[in-house]
Amino acid sequence: AILSRPTEAYNQDKVSLGTISARLTRDVVRLCKYVCAIQLLVICQAMDLRGINNFHGVARKVYELVREKSPFVSEDRELDQDIEAVKALLDGYEFTNIVQEYLDQRNVMEGHAVGS
Repeated sequence: AILSRPTEAYNQDKVSLGTISARLTRDVVRLCKYVCAIQLLVICQAMDLRGINNFHGVARKVYELVREKSPFVSEDRELDQDIEAVKALLDGYEFTNIVQEYLDQRNVMEGHAVGS
């Protein structure tokens, strides 16, 4: 079967690939965080070029958080450390807290109970 792997030279029962799939999924999630970190750097660069004063609320808070780790790119430079720093933010709860705060405020404005 395609979803199992034989063990002990085909003498034993087939073994599920569930744990292997879980490890591969973990790797894909890690790589997706790098893609998101790069995308956030690109978005912040675009916000700078468009004029940061045009942005408010969640966008501005995310911008400020990213810019604490990665300054404006005014000339060509390596960005590997910037990408790692923004990925570390994604590994933490900083972005989650910003989004949760926004959702809580929106729910209050719409008359919904916070946290439900």
